[in-house]
Amino acid sequence: MTNYQKRLQGELETEAKRLDWLYARMHYYQRQIEVARQKIEQMETCRVADKLVSLPLKGSSVRSSIDPDDRS
Repeated sequence: MTNYQKRLQGELETEAKRLDWLYARMHYYQRQIEVARQKIEQMETCRVADKLVSLPLKGSSVRSSIDPDDRS
């Protein structure tokens, strides 16, 4: 193998590693987007008395997130 071929082989391997990394990042971000969409969908379906109620925090309930004085 000539020096030129060795250099090209090295460049190809470097580019392949870079593409693998980019592909992995793309899948990571796609997963993050999917999780965010699921959270939005979950929030949209968590409605009480036609009002959007934020998802309960650990240890709290949906009832505690509703304003007791607002009886519309």
